[in-house]
Amino acid sequence: MNARAGALAWAVAGRPLPGQVESGDAALVLDRGGDVLVAVVDGLGHGPEAAAAARAACAALSATKGDLEALFQACHASQRKERGVAMSAALVEPDGNLSWAGVGNVEGLVVRASLGLPQDSGHERLLMRGGVVGGAMPPIRPGGLALRRGDTLVLATDGVGDDAARSCDARPPDLLAPHLLDRHAKETDDALVLVARWMGSGP
Repeated sequence: MNARAGALAWAVAGRPLPGQVESGDAALVLDRGGDVLVAVVDGLGHGPEAAAAARAACAALSATKGDLEALFQACHASQRKERGVAMSAALVEPDGNLSWAGVGNVEGLVVRASLGLPQDSGHERLLMRGGVVGGAMPPIRPGGLALRRGDTLVLATDGVGDDAARSCDARPPDLLAPHLLDRHAKETDDALVLVARWMGSGP
């Protein structure tokens, strides 16, 4: 069953690197009242230390109010005793306006329902900036777009092939997320994909 946060229906599918018990990839969806935070973090490397870094980042996100810059700065501070993370995060307003930013290699895209799936021309891609949250983190400069009913936000770690976008379709998030993981997860890394569909009216 799909989870709900505000007007978003969402689901997560993930697995650790084969042979590992813990995954260094983690996801967070949090209804903050005025908006919904959607984030995926990827602890550097894999195994228990990567998992600890991801947990620290998610705890910082959960405890922090404010905009995307404040959220990234809180995660940056949370990594002082950790190995650092890659992260992409989005804030979705009640009217469907979305702002997002990424540091490192967590892919983000919005698949437009109105343009047909799985046409790549129907994707809005997050501009990811090089660096590490907790290391050499660049300035955070969020981008923005307006969601329409049925648009799908996908955040995926680099353990999921970058061709996963072509497998997006209109199935519900709780079916789409494991579908993308099954088809595109790599055997050489932790893998996680978060799918969130805008169910509000939007512009």
